[in-house]
Amino acid sequence: MAQHSESIKMSSWQIFRRLTDYWGAIENPVFAREIQRVPLWQRYVSRAAQSSGLTVTLGGLLCYLSVLIAYYAQTILVLFVPLALGWTLLISLTLAPIVVREREENTWHTLRTTPLEIDAIVLGKAAGALWWLRYLLRGVMGLTVLGAIGVGVGSLIFVSFESAPLSRLPALMVCGLTLALPLTSSALFLIDRGQQMVLAALAALVVSARSRTVRLAAPMAVITALAATLLDAGLGLLVLTQLGQLTAPLHETGLLLILFGPTVMYLAELPLWMALLAALSTMLLREALVWIGWRWLLSAARLP
Repeated sequence: MAQHSESIKMSSWQIFRRLTDYWGAIENPVFAREIQRVPLWQRYVSRAAQSSGLTVTLGGLLCYLSVLIAYYAQTILVLFVPLALGWTLLISLTLAPIVVREREENTWHTLRTTPLEIDAIVLGKAAGALWWLRYLLRGVMGLTVLGAIGVGVGSLIFVSFESAPLSRLPALMVCGLTLALPLTSSALFLIDRGQQMVLAALAALVVSARSRTVRLAAPMAVITALAATLLDAGLGLLVLTQLGQLTAPLHETGLLLILFGPTVMYLAELPLWMALLAALSTMLLREALVWIGWRWLLSAARLP
């Protein structure tokens, strides 16, 4: 019962660690079993490789449309949005079959009879599925760390200390805030992106646990995970709009929110105290969504 209540209260950081800590999961028999399964996206890649002519044609058309859209949007940022959304698509396709495939094969009940808790089963299978993306995941995490360093250094340039509450602080305290700002903004960026990945992964897992066929779960998991990503960007856009601090064009701000998350835009557009308050509020709201998604996942996974 203690383990059950702990799993219910699991935070986004704990979920992230259990999804990416392959050495810690290697002793989980469910993890060892899952890494033997071919991921769903690999089947699509194999089919695309067999239809090389169609793939090249569609790829060329996509490149042409990307350049055309970038020209009319007047920003090159639009070219990076498919990469960010493609990462979410890959995560959702990897996690979509986690529970529903076991139900299709009538083995989910057998897994439930093992001594493992339901959270160990679900997260063990999810970590085993993400094991196929381990090199790409490490690359994404490395780029995220580099992005955090850039955000930390850049915050010294685009964060304003000229607001009334900060202007009345002693000069020594302002110097201390200046020194702490890069570390704080880097940490906020890392937490922001980690939370968003967990939210998208949970969205796909909930769909998997509530679906009855893999054929239905795959597109629904993609739609739900992408909706979670766009909802996150929409939330940041709503905050900036309501606070009247939207200086960049609307479409450019939306692209930046999708690529870098709300925290970066808060630091760039808002005074320091308001940016920190908005970032913490957004993270608390996202953490509440993660907690709700985790509850839904466990509730659906306990069904026969």
